[in-house]
Amino acid sequence: MRIVILALVTGCLLNIHSGCSSAEALEHAAPASLETMWDREQLESHLRILNSTEVEGRGTGTHGYARATEYVAAQMAAYQLQPAIGSEHRLTYAASLNYIQAAQLALVGRDTLRLGPGIDFLADARSDSGMVRVRRMRRLQGIMPEDLPGQLAADEAVLISAGQQSDALLLRLREAGVRLVFIEGELAPEQAQRRIPGIVIVRVTPATVEYIEAELERPTFRRLAGGAEWHLIARVISRYQPAAGVINVLGFLGGKHPVLSEELIIVCADLDAMGWVSGVRTVDFEHFGTDVAAMLEVARMQAEASRVLGVPDRTVLFAAWAGGRLGHAGFRSYLNRPVWPLEATRAVIYLGLDPEDEAILREQLVRYGIILHAVPMPSTLVDPGIRLIPSPTQKRMAISRHSDAEVNVEADMSEAFERASLLAGKMVEEVRDLLVQLTVAGSSINPVFDDGTSVSKAGVGE
Repeated sequence: MRIVILALVTGCLLNIHSGCSSAEALEHAAPASLETMWDREQLESHLRILNSTEVEGRGTGTHGYARATEYVAAQMAAYQLQPAIGSEHRLTYAASLNYIQAAQLALVGRDTLRLGPGIDFLADARSDSGMVRVRRMRRLQGIMPEDLPGQLAADEAVLISAGQQSDALLLRLREAGVRLVFIEGELAPEQAQRRIPGIVIVRVTPATVEYIEAELERPTFRRLAGGAEWHLIARVISRYQPAAGVINVLGFLGGKHPVLSEELIIVCADLDAMGWVSGVRTVDFEHFGTDVAAMLEVARMQAEASRVLGVPDRTVLFAAWAGGRLGHAGFRSYLNRPVWPLEATRAVIYLGLDPEDEAILREQLVRYGIILHAVPMPSTLVDPGIRLIPSPTQKRMAISRHSDAEVNVEADMSEAFERASLLAGKMVEEVRDLLVQLTVAGSSINPVFDDGTSVSKAGVGE
């Protein structure tokens, strides 16, 4: 009975918030009204801020990500969620991070032709810093690390396919003396927790490979300064931070039950996105902030309900994690240094969790007896992936003619905000139903059945 009342009154709270009287709210407090209890305008406002130029893509370890945590922390404070420690909603952990700052790829001869980053090539997140000059490029197709020859020429680059590449193969190529590796395929931006020292790694499109091979087969170019000859230059600037500060944002909604309030339910999502890569702007639709917006809306609704009702019974922790693209570094850091005993944590509701990561995190949580409830993006809404947005200068450099280089970013973003706010609303509904099940113990008035104990009738009269 108490669970039904909670759902109905929570729906009333939204109607009261919209300006109707309490009588009107009670009159319209039907289960159907629960479908629209989330605030779409509020959800879209979160999404616009989380994808604004001020947060610079929300890449982990960047100033833009730090500004995004400031916004989420401010929202938690406005909802009167209790800070994680003292007066601070934001907690900093350490995680390793290799971050690509800039990259260049150029063909040098009678003239110098620079290729366009984000269109023709993109530095791989595992690349070391350095500049490499080569005269030839060798294709390695279908080769395994153990099949490589002992040494490869120092003045040639190696080309492998995206499906063929692996850390093991890259390490073996480095041992064989290779200093520059091209990975042919789609330009897929990634983040990495560590670099592979001594080797420059660059992703290139098939069109770029065809163009480079044609250029390298031309007659030898004129001799350059210093007596050296080279045809191709690759330069990458990366920064490896073994203990980069990653920021989690945490806020508690205290439980009201005298015993169950000692138990915790975590509602969480990954806050970070791809950010800028090699000086190229990205729009990370895979981490658009939809799940974070949904988490904040659930927090707002639950905080309002808590001020009116004696719920939740169990304490709820709302969390925005760093490092979602770095093996969930922020979440794993929390498990190593929790702010609430893990043995008293009953469940984790993880919004937007990638199905490929679900089994790994579930295995980690089962060690502590914690149940994982994954809330994926609704399958009815298509994810458009990660969009690279090169600058006009980078487009002019490009030798490829890729259609994505001419997209209307503003039109795409406008459509994405509308789609993502609806998607977030669906997630809010699913999380709300889970929270009712996990945080409300049931009716506070339970019938008492005969337990077989006999009581003296004489004693009752006295």
